Amino acid sequence: MSSPAADTTVVLHDRHANDRGFTLVELVVAMALAFVVLAGCFYLAGQSFQNGNVVESTATTTDSVQRGIDQLTHDLEHATAATVTATSATLTVPVTSPNVAAVTPAPTTTVTWTCTASVSCTRSVGGGPAVTAIPGLVSATLTPTYASGGTATGPSYVSVYIQARVLSAQSRSGGTTPRGVGGTLVFNDGAALRNFAR
Repeated sequence: MSSPAADTTVVLHDRHANDRGFTLVELVVAMALAFVVLAGCFYLAGQSFQNGNVVESTATTTDSVQRGIDQLTHDLEHATAATVTATSATLTVPVTSPNVAAVTPAPTTTVTWTCTASVSCTRSVGGGPAVTAIPGLVSATLTPTYASGGTATGPSYVSVYIQARVLSAQSRSGGTTPRGVGGTLVFNDGAALRNFAR
C-alpha cells in the first residue's frame, strides 16, 4: 500500500502536466493578430468618418449653390429690364416690401450679379455692397436667349450654368480641407424673364 504523501505528489504532478499555459510564441502571435484586427477597425472607422465629411460637404455646397441660383432665377423672372453677359447680369426689378404701398408704376431697384471664375458670384442691390451669393465658383455662364421680334429691354430667357467646388466646413471657416473632400458640382438652370413686354 502506498503512503498518502506519494499519492499527493502524483496528483500534483498530473495537474501541472496538463496546465502548461501559453508559450512566448503563442502570446506574440495572439498579440499580432489582435493588432491586425484593431488596425482594420481603426481604418474602417476613419474611412467612415472621411466619407461622412465628403457627404456633408457635398450636401452643404449643393444647398448653398442652389440657394444662390434660386435667388438669381427669381431676380431674372421678376426683372422688367435686363442686360446679361456671359458672367454678369444687371437687372431692374420691382421693389417688393410690405412698407411700399401699391404705386403705379411700381418702384424699382437695380440688382447686379457678377460672377468671377475661381472665386464666387456676388449680388448687389441698389448699388449696395456685393454679397457672396454663390461661393466656391469654378465657372459660371449666363446665356441669354432673345425672342424674335423682342423688345430692347432684354432677353426672353437666360440659361444658367454653374460649376462649383465642393467646400468643406473647415475650408469655409478658413481651415484646411480634409482629405477626400473636393471635386466639383455642376448646376444647370434657367429663367424666363416674364415681366418684359413682348
